[in-house]
Amino acid sequence: MKSSLLCLLVTAIPVSLASLAHADDAKPKKLPKSGLLASTSISGAGNTIVTDTFGGEDLTGTDIAPITGSVSRIDEKTWGFKVFNNSDDTYSFSVDLTQKTDAGAAITTSSYSFQLRPKSSDSRQVQSVLRAAGADLVLRTYRNLTAERAARENP
Repeated sequence: MKSSLLCLLVTAIPVSLASLAHADDAKPKKLPKSGLLASTSISGAGNTIVTDTFGGEDLTGTDIAPITGSVSRIDEKTWGFKVFNNSDDTYSFSVDLTQKTDAGAAITTSSYSFQLRPKSSDSRQVQSVLRAAGADLVLRTYRNLTAERAARENP
């Protein structure tokens, strides 16, 4: 059964403030306030890729998303997820972990809040509910605390 559980690592928010600072005439990309960070899937057909993720996808690796995440099944009774701050700024954000049936229907959603310093990560383990076959890790809100502090200090 473990071999049929696949973990997908997908990224979110592909435009970092650092990359925007290097483009004098470029306008910042307007990003939505929430979106999918990672999802698991049960499949006997091999890897499944989630392409409709928050902020789109960047396969070149030039724009590293400031906030990314992963989710996986640790064992039959436990889900694990990890969130990352890839930027040089401190971020505050919240995520939802939604456990789903094999048909994709939501069973339960748990919310978590984080404040991560630059280049750091945090993880959680969550008890699996009965009939949970997959999980989605969704970014709900985020704030760049470093940019907010700079704006207050230099009005």
